[in-house]
Amino acid sequence: MNQSLIWGTILILLGISLLLKSLFRITIPLVRPFLGCVMIYLGLTIMMDPFHQTADKRTVIFAKSNLVAQDQVRIYNTTFGASKVDLTTLQHSNEPQHVTINTVLGATEIILDPAVATKITVNAICARAELPDETLVSFGRNIYRSQDAQEPQLIVHINAVLANVNVTFKPQSAAISAASVEETTEKVAKA
Repeated sequence: MNQSLIWGTILILLGISLLLKSLFRITIPLVRPFLGCVMIYLGLTIMMDPFHQTADKRTVIFAKSNLVAQDQVRIYNTTFGASKVDLTTLQHSNEPQHVTINTVLGATEIILDPAVATKITVNAICARAELPDETLVSFGRNIYRSQDAQEPQLIVHINAVLANVNVTFKPQSAAISAASVEETTEKVAKA
């Protein structure tokens, strides 16, 4: 059944109930049955699994998903779920790119490219937002700039409400770090 039909019917019934109460002093109790119906509807919706899909590759509701950034998508949302947003795949130009990530009652991990000059603005309400420099934001606003972010190529706006957000830089490839370990080991052995 179409969600707009359900919500439209509920609003019409509430409106009729209010009119009957104010014009004819007829009281039809609809608030408690309405809340009961909403709870049953949400329960059935969760059980039937329609929200467990990532809608249009940018929204996660009641699910866990990995989101890979796309150049045409500028807003990513997570509600009642968990997501991992990889911003390392964005193409960069002369103009800075703005990306907004909203998390409400959920968890989001944001992965950035360390080679890209980045500015991050966090707005948090009863949240835990951890920035790359290990700054924690629970209430209010904080701004983070990567070392070379005087003219950032990427500007990330994070809004977190009752949420956990973790921002990290993508680690260097394992092959490079393994080669570095071997070189260091050889230098120590020669010394």
